[in-house]
Amino acid sequence: MPFRSEHLADASELLAARHRRDRAERPELPAAPGSAPAALEALERAWARPHASGAAALSGGRLVGFLIGSWTDDPWYARRASVPLEGHALARDVGSELLRDLYALAGSTWLEQGCTEHAVLVPAADGAGRNAFTELGFGLDQAYALRLLQDDEAWTGPGEVTIRRATGADRAALGAMSGLIARANAAAPSWFPLTAAMLEELEAGYRGLPDDAETLVYLAELGGEVVGFQAYAALPPTGRGLLVPPACIELKVGATAEAARGRGVATALTRYGLAAACEAGYRVCLADWHVPNLEASRFWPRRGFEPLAYRMLRRLSPRTALP
Repeated sequence: MPFRSEHLADASELLAARHRRDRAERPELPAAPGSAPAALEALERAWARPHASGAAALSGGRLVGFLIGSWTDDPWYARRASVPLEGHALARDVGSELLRDLYALAGSTWLEQGCTEHAVLVPAADGAGRNAFTELGFGLDQAYALRLLQDDEAWTGPGEVTIRRATGADRAALGAMSGLIARANAAAPSWFPLTAAMLEELEAGYRGLPDDAETLVYLAELGGEVVGFQAYAALPPTGRGLLVPPACIELKVGATAEAARGRGVATALTRYGLAAACEAGYRVCLADWHVPNLEASRFWPRRGFEPLAYRMLRRLSPRTALP
């Protein structure tokens, strides 16, 4: 049946139990959502989002599964319905096949509302859940990973790489590098959509990074030339729902100019940024990357980032219509 507000309390019990199982596999996850009251708060936030809807499964009057999401219009792409990490859970005594039935109902509503992209965040520890969505036509799109910071030491590698904080004088350099990630995601085998208008918007945003008091931007230089950057920002515990533990900082963006790759620039930036975060009292760093981006999906795990969740994505043809 369609998910309703009256299901929230029982759904929070299912969600809390699932999170406790996830945390048994990955103890760096935050502990709080393992309690029903905290899980209920997360669910209520998800249910309060504009255009929220979903499906609930009951057996003998008992809630045994749910899936909820909400949609937004992306100015560059399509109308997307997104299921957050807190947006689905099953009772332990039912199989993951039930996720397919829940999606059949919830997805029909999203399609009727014009959503041709459907996304769901799934715990990395939930292999059965990932398989269920894979069998529905979803594929891995984005990885979300945590790295514990344990007395990280700053970069002490080749002296040719110099790391420093960005200032207002670096706006032009940041603007020049603003398209590095987007172009990498647009290349094979990712082939992510990219237009000139998107690049212009990115450049304007990157030029403004030095003015953001909440963001730490580090630049890497070779021979006095800026060839790479990384940006970090603190995250509140509710910043990513069930994913963000206390004392967590996010590595928001980072890239190296193509001509400077293979010379330790990205490694130097990462070592420097994580050491600075550790010294400032942060204990965990969150990063995410586009899974089809070969360089990103290989580099970040080698730097100690282990995926805790994946966004899975399904794109439907605009010609898709219900009978």
